[in-house]
Amino acid sequence: MAEVAILLAVGKISAALGGEIVKLSRQLLVKEVSLLVEFPYGVGRIKSELLVMKGFFSQIDMRDRNNQALEAWIGEVRKLAYRIEDIMDEYVYVVAENQGKGLCGNGKKTQTLVILHNIATELKEIEINLANLWKIKGRWVQMASSGLGDSSTYVNKVQLDQAISSQLLDEEELVGKEKNKEDLINLLLSNGITNLRIITVWGMGGLGKTTLVSNVYKTECHRFECYAWVSVSRFYYIDVLLRKLIKDLYHKKESRVPLGIKNMDTLQLKEHLKSFLEHKRFLIILDDVWTRRAFEEICGYFVENVRGGGKIIITTRIRQVASLAHEHHMLELHPLVADEACNLLFKTVFGREQVPTGSASTATVAVRGWLLTQLTKFVSFISNPYNSPALNELPDTHNPPLEVRYWGEEIVKRCRGLPLAIVSIGKTLSSREKTGEEWKRLYQHLSSELRSDQNLDSILHLSYNYLPSHLKNCFLYCSMFPEDFRLSRKLLIQLWIAEGFIQERGASTLEEVAEGYIKDLIHRSMLQLHRKNHFGRVSKFRMHDVVRELAISLSRKDNFHAVYKENETVGIVDDTRRLSVIKCSNDKVSKLDLPCLRTFIAFDTSTPVSLLLSSIISKCKYITVLDLSRLPIETVPDAIGDLFNLRYLSLRHSKVKLLPQSIRKLSNLQTLDLFSSKIEKLPRGIVRLTKLRHLYASKKINGGVEIFQRSSPRAPKGLGKLKELQTLVAVEVSDELVESLADLVQLRSLAIYNVKGIHCKELCTSLSQMSSLSRLCLFASDENEVLLLKDFDPPPPHLHRLNLVGQLAKRTLRSPLFRGNNIKHLTLKRTHTTGSSCCFVLDGFPN
Repeated sequence: MAEVAILLAVGKISAALGGEIVKLSRQLLVKEVSLLVEFPYGVGRIKSELLVMKGFFSQIDMRDRNNQALEAWIGEVRKLAYRIEDIMDEYVYVVAENQGKGLCGNGKKTQTLVILHNIATELKEIEINLANLWKIKGRWVQMASSGLGDSSTYVNKVQLDQAISSQLLDEEELVGKEKNKEDLINLLLSNGITNLRIITVWGMGGLGKTTLVSNVYKTECHRFECYAWVSVSRFYYIDVLLRKLIKDLYHKKESRVPLGIKNMDTLQLKEHLKSFLEHKRFLIILDDVWTRRAFEEICGYFVENVRGGGKIIITTRIRQVASLAHEHHMLELHPLVADEACNLLFKTVFGREQVPTGSASTATVAVRGWLLTQLTKFVSFISNPYNSPALNELPDTHNPPLEVRYWGEEIVKRCRGLPLAIVSIGKTLSSREKTGEEWKRLYQHLSSELRSDQNLDSILHLSYNYLPSHLKNCFLYCSMFPEDFRLSRKLLIQLWIAEGFIQERGASTLEEVAEGYIKDLIHRSMLQLHRKNHFGRVSKFRMHDVVRELAISLSRKDNFHAVYKENETVGIVDDTRRLSVIKCSNDKVSKLDLPCLRTFIAFDTSTPVSLLLSSIISKCKYITVLDLSRLPIETVPDAIGDLFNLRYLSLRHSKVKLLPQSIRKLSNLQTLDLFSSKIEKLPRGIVRLTKLRHLYASKKINGGVEIFQRSSPRAPKGLGKLKELQTLVAVEVSDELVESLADLVQLRSLAIYNVKGIHCKELCTSLSQMSSLSRLCLFASDENEVLLLKDFDPPPPHLHRLNLVGQLAKRTLRSPLFRGNNIKHLTLKRTHTTGSSCCFVLDGFPN
């Protein structure tokens, strides 16, 4: 749907018409009033037109999804919306770059005038084309719903405060899977745990294989000496999987992982794994295995030589893979039966307090009884309207009306017992009115979908359709990542903000709004929670395979993003706007000509980089997100400064040692991620990046380096100009930095290396003023340096996480910093106090 493109275009127009930009443009054109006097009015008209179109798209009936004429018309609208987004970005940049310069004179100023002329001319043409598109729709597009949908086609605006809270996997009930759980535990523990056994759990996607195995894994893993969980998926890197497997096995056994594991080749990793497991009782989970070869590559080397015993559980959709186990050790999952499916739906919608029971037939009989009761009430009302019971009682969420139960059971029938589909629809219903009429409307749309397309995509497409507009772009974006990829909350938030998906709401920051979006998508079962952090916040999450396939299909249709996998160019066209490289062993990506590209993310560390970066810079002037993490890039071309629209740049884990001075020209940059690169020094021009929100600069650390020998680049003078900076991790201390910190009042996360006693007083004064600071890491310059923190008074009110490395002065642990009620996570390393032993007041850390 072009709705996602229109939303972005409207956001860019709003930014272009914002007070500051309009003020700057008036200054710029003070002597050229006749030139572009019409410009803001024309842009305003385009915005109004797009908003009306957006409203129209939200009303399109689902029966029109396969209307080819409508799809062609929507495609033309989408192209115009994307072009408007590009033009607005260029306009805002040109105006900002020429701030206070005016347009009198020759040379560059004349060139700027020409650019503005071209922008105004093209927008005038776009306005005409939008009007023509409305005429074309009237002539050629016939809609099943006559252009008007009923209330059930609108996205429900009710907040999810009544939705069931998202819960951790091990706290969820396995509705309808109790017998499967019992069978799996019996297979796991029968005949003791000393004999090697391969167990497979298999069935179609969405049946809950991973959920079932995860539940058993959490409750039974303690019976084994060591255990590990590895997600395999269709595309995998054997070295990565083997290292993950070894690390997990060591950690669960509470043993130190060998330092040399990072440098081992595949054969060495297999030898090490074989030696480690030879006499141990272990449990290994291989989740989402697609081929027998994957199992053989991971486990074939040691599986025949295990003497201590162990169990391997495989989840798969493929029967051939499942047959790796003895036929008596294969557990096939089936769709839920009617009662189990209804139980799951009603638990999802109404919570755990009370769940309606009974089969569809009993509900049908009950509805007939209800109708008879309503008729009796009506007759009574005619006879005596003042003493008759009300005909329309308010629904009780603890005991829903019988007609709700009836339509719920009808919906479940159409979901064909697939848990993922049932939960997804249930979350949609949970935010809607609990009336039979509303549920009937949703069922009618569900029925229409299933008549034309009898697969799961139809059901999940309905849940996507009911997503609020602001979540649709965010949801589709998650499908750019590989299968089973554990998405990081922090990473995704920064990417969404860079893409322009997030708008400020009230006093909340963009980051806080984006975190709310993540929670919302998890609540709606469009994303799955993987892990929470120490503070109960979402840390990692993933997209279910079936949901991801739906999102990729929608993204391809909307030209939202494309995926490159080896020689398979899924959805790549000339006007592709986002590209993720999942697997690439040649330089074909560098040869792609994608002038409209805005996002490039590479996941394959073997991607050839010799021409990649220069190709992107020269061909993709609108690039917004450039994520080259873990690629072996050594140099960054000076031309990177020409990427005026760049908002997110990641060189994390790269080999880059120096950034060009042209980095100062990236005036829109919001995130600069140099974490674990080889950057020695930050360029002075970085202080001109006044929109920078997150700066990660910790240098790459080789294994075995002593903690006090770690270092980071020194911050340049003038860092205090970065007023929007929220993350500064990590830089070396200096007098200039300590002085600048007093101006960085928006900081949430701060890490500083090489701290000395002489810095501490002024440092504490600056830190005390940071009312938003939640995470602080201080590293002393060496093991003899004493951190003087007694002047840290008052401590920041929201400081939840504190990491200190180095000696603490006497009685520091009794200072205000350690007597606050807000610290939830405290790490002390090499912090033996001078003159006394380390001790804590018992009630000093209530949280």
